Amino acid sequence: MAKHKYPSSEFELQEGPPMPKVTPVGYDGIDLSESVLTLIQILGRYGFTAAASTGFAGKTINLMYNGSRCGYINSTVLAKGAILGYHFTWSGRPNNACPPEISDRLLEEFSKRYRCDPHDLEIHHGTGSNAGRTNLHIRNATLALRVLLQDVGQSLDDSVTLAKVNGGYVEGAVRDVSMQSYERSASARLACLDHYGYDCVVCGKNLRRLYRGLQVELIHVHHEHPFAQKAGQRETDPLRDLKPVCPNCHGVIHSRSPAYSIEDVRTMLHDASCVGGQSVLKC
Repeated sequence: MAKHKYPSSEFELQEGPPMPKVTPVGYDGIDLSESVLTLIQILGRYGFTAAASTGFAGKTINLMYNGSRCGYINSTVLAKGAILGYHFTWSGRPNNACPPEISDRLLEEFSKRYRCDPHDLEIHHGTGSNAGRTNLHIRNATLALRVLLQDVGQSLDDSVTLAKVNGGYVEGAVRDVSMQSYERSASARLACLDHYGYDCVVCGKNLRRLYRGLQVELIHVHHEHPFAQKAGQRETDPLRDLKPVCPNCHGVIHSRSPAYSIEDVRTMLHDASCVGGQSVLKC
């Protein structure tokens, strides 16, 4: 069956060999862009799942978190140039349509809630059997990711990366010009962790071993040569430029500008542990 591929969003700004992406099992709708597939893939790293809806002949993908729906993707969303249909859980019964009491000021309320640009949003008014329903579509893939993570109490970290160019990892691909934020290479992050493991290079702690019963590794990847102050792209050596650090130490590193070096924070920890000759919990 012939399928149409709609234009994608900012996740496809950079050309290069794509990361492995898989269309959800049972999905039988139009072809999904690299942007949509990348969004689904990244959400999977945060505990989300994507499942084809059995109620719509497999033509809608529901994004789920802990068994609850949080968004959807279908031909209506994609035809509007969007990447995600938002599922409202703000009040009352969760629904793809926004609560009636805010339908007349939906863009204002949503923009305020998620501190986003209304131009990244699109309102869809239902017709026929859906008349009177107002749906919200998100056009910007980075915003879609940030919104869904915020809704489940998570946040966007610096593991989000997508581009690989000419066989090298690309750092500094602009993700959102208005915010001057940047994408980092997920492949570079994985290469760093494959080499160094999940122990913090500052304090030596491994949170999975520290917290009994924790089922996942919790680690940040710190870029020792910040590129956020530099325009454009540059090649990154995952072993030279990236290091695994725990959330605590990462927060300390970036508690000032310019950031502390890894050696700076190691020294701070050493000095703190020697105060009064007592050992201090370092992480």
